[in-house]
Amino acid sequence: KDVRFHLHKILDELFPLQGLSDAVDDVSAVAASALIPVAEKLTKLVPGSVPLVVTKLWDLLSEQDELAAACNSFMGLLAAILNLPQAQALLPPQPLNEVVPRLWPFLSHSTSSVRKATLQTLGTLTEKPKDGTCLLWDAQLLQDAMRHVYQRVLVEPNRDVRDVAEKVWSNLVRNSGLVELLHAACPFITVWLFLGMQPVRVPFDANLLILAKSHGHKKKGGIDGLQNFDHTVVPPKLYIAGSETTPVAVRELNAMQVRCMAARMLGLLSCFIIKPAPGVDYSADLEKPVDCYVKVLLVHLNSKSALQRMMTGLVVAEWARLNDQPQDCPEALKQRLHTCLNECVYFDEIAHSFTRLAQETRDFVATLKHYKVPINIQNDSVFTLQHIEQLTGAETQQVLVKFKLKTKIQESLEERRRSIQGSATQTSNDQLMLSVSTLAALSGAIVMFRALPDKLTPVVKPLMESVRRENDENLQRIAAQHLAILLDQCRGRTPCPNDKIIANLCTFLRCDPEFTPVVHKNHGEHSKDMHNKPGNYNGIVTLNNQQRNAERAVFKRSNSTGRGPGRPPAMDIPLEELLKEEDDSQRINGIQRRGATLALTAITEHFGAELPSKAPKLWEFIVGQLSEAIDPYNFDSNVLYNR
Repeated sequence: KDVRFHLHKILDELFPLQGLSDAVDDVSAVAASALIPVAEKLTKLVPGSVPLVVTKLWDLLSEQDELAAACNSFMGLLAAILNLPQAQALLPPQPLNEVVPRLWPFLSHSTSSVRKATLQTLGTLTEKPKDGTCLLWDAQLLQDAMRHVYQRVLVEPNRDVRDVAEKVWSNLVRNSGLVELLHAACPFITVWLFLGMQPVRVPFDANLLILAKSHGHKKKGGIDGLQNFDHTVVPPKLYIAGSETTPVAVRELNAMQVRCMAARMLGLLSCFIIKPAPGVDYSADLEKPVDCYVKVLLVHLNSKSALQRMMTGLVVAEWARLNDQPQDCPEALKQRLHTCLNECVYFDEIAHSFTRLAQETRDFVATLKHYKVPINIQNDSVFTLQHIEQLTGAETQQVLVKFKLKTKIQESLEERRRSIQGSATQTSNDQLMLSVSTLAALSGAIVMFRALPDKLTPVVKPLMESVRRENDENLQRIAAQHLAILLDQCRGRTPCPNDKIIANLCTFLRCDPEFTPVVHKNHGEHSKDMHNKPGNYNGIVTLNNQQRNAERAVFKRSNSTGRGPGRPPAMDIPLEELLKEEDDSQRINGIQRRGATLALTAITEHFGAELPSKAPKLWEFIVGQLSEAIDPYNFDSNVLYNR
């Protein structure tokens, strides 16, 4: 006891703030870094010094430039202390309007650890008070916090930082007073929706973003030359999922993940901004908040942009999922969602390529007419994708081959035909994939609001198409979850589509021969071909697949372009054409299998222990044949093993 008493006394006397208070940033940064590993011990050994340390850290952050290296240590120590439950009892109430704005510049720090520590600090400051009251944040501070956090999610390339930001957003929305939240969020809900719909390759409009400036001021003992230096730097362009310094491939890979997170955040906010404002009488002609919000959503649902429709569908689905007080879907929103599922729209995202394609087709048709090539053109004033594909298809190719033209002219026309046909195919595929993503999101919104129409096909088909074709795993997972909920809602319907849906999912699951071996039937012991063809009864399937993949890899390497100057290719057929069909087939099968896996997993998780009774068809597929072959009550593995 005497030793511990003297130790505490020494620590109390020798724990001054000289290190943190040093005029040189490097010294104070080292002092802060040294305290991070023992932050938990500080509350036990020197509890009286913890408030002094926290106050000093807040002061240091106000003095630091957000690009300074020392702020990494300061923010890390502050987050480490504030995240300790026992530290909360030691700290006096913080003047939030003064200290919280000091964090804003560090949300844009170039180091991800600083951004994460800043958000962790915000997460601690936004936790629900122990007495159960709301956060004592005024509307302006809450609005700035929500704008900064939402913006950080949109432009953050690192997933772990985005996850912390989403938790902070949840704290801000759930723990704030309704009046302050309405004043803070309502003016910016349309802006936040719009920002979530930003195309990947288009930078954000700086006028819609909030940019924090350092609150730093000249430190005592600072070097005048450095203090007088102009630190003004042009901020980089910000895109969804990163800045202009983030590789485009990384931004495109993370963009949909960012959109899904933004949809969850706005869906949570939607549950609160539709609530009546306290003290306001809506019995007169005053429009209800939910009706105002629906009008905002209808603007995007009435557009021809796939991104706008998809993002709106995701937000509406999250709104319905997260709402603690389930309610019916507003009638205007319900009708528009049903209409969108049955519309045939050329989306704005393909407008440029389609316009160029239509012009090239008109020029091509005019050239054919000039050379008097006999082709069947019903209407050359309005072209559709289907019309263009038909016009440049095999029939026109045969006409060009048979019609007598000069060789150069014929080659030129054939080259133009192939080019237009390729562009039409690509544009058609883009339109198809946009339709798959958009319609699946809208179907999910209908399912989550339990607003199913009389005919289920317009709702079921987009979700199944997403499971089957969707390239992005995030959207595919969301569609799988919505499909599981749809099955639950359709159990009492007559006729019930559940059995057919589950059967199709099981078919999708085994469509990939690279993953599910093809079972060859055994034609008898005396079959001549049995020993020559690899299969389930000859050799090992896994080894056969590995050998085939190895041969394919060697074949690609041997036919690559690196054969040196003057050396002819290994074969006349281009490699990309030879393997394109096989690679596309493998990719499609892989997507289909992944979607079926996600869907069946979601169905199993949704029904849980009630799966045998609520999804009997799936349970039959799982144990049906097994229960016929094996008696579960008299099972002996040795009998089967020795058979």
